[in-house]
Amino acid sequence: PNLILLSDSLNMEHGALIEPLAVAMHGVRLSRPEIGDAALVIGGGPIGLFTAQLLRLSGCHPVIVSEISPSRRNLAEGMGFSLVDPMDRSGVEQVIHRTGSRGFDIVIECVGHPSTIESIITMGAMRSRVVIVGAFHEPAAVDIFNMSKKEQCKTIMGQLFGPATANLVDAMGEDDCVGKCKTKVTAMLGPEEAKKFD
Repeated sequence: PNLILLSDSLNMEHGALIEPLAVAMHGVRLSRPEIGDAALVIGGGPIGLFTAQLLRLSGCHPVIVSEISPSRRNLAEGMGFSLVDPMDRSGVEQVIHRTGSRGFDIVIECVGHPSTIESIITMGAMRSRVVIVGAFHEPAAVDIFNMSKKEQCKTIMGQLFGPATANLVDAMGEDDCVGKCKTKVTAMLGPEEAKKFD
């Protein structure tokens, strides 16, 4: 089933964030973070911001968020993350320099757009762990040669509803983990407004 009944006691704003948090948790687990890993999160939406927080809590440093949207960059900056605008070539070089010029140990893609693929390869270190979390709606060309040359380990996460969401809903009855995260609901839409995003 793709629907889960939420407890009456659960704050509805927190309930709306369960799915992006569950996706982020699953992606971070697949990346196998270790203390001191340099991590790059591509995309500063709800899943990306949860991912960045979980990587930081896992001991990764630095954790950089790559985001095109100025408003999302401002939100991530307010949460204490270093940022890069992927369209700014000098900014990209500066964040790679923060890793001792070796690149990021973990790269998690949370956008689902073909334009992110080059950043994954370029910014990932030798033997980096790459997790694709974003839901791609069109084919993406992947330079397997350069990924192989860098021995990057690639994991493409499934997009179907999984047990991670159900497990998180069950856990919410005992501990409001969504409420402890700094991500917030920035707008509330009714069903008619939400249809515009289909």
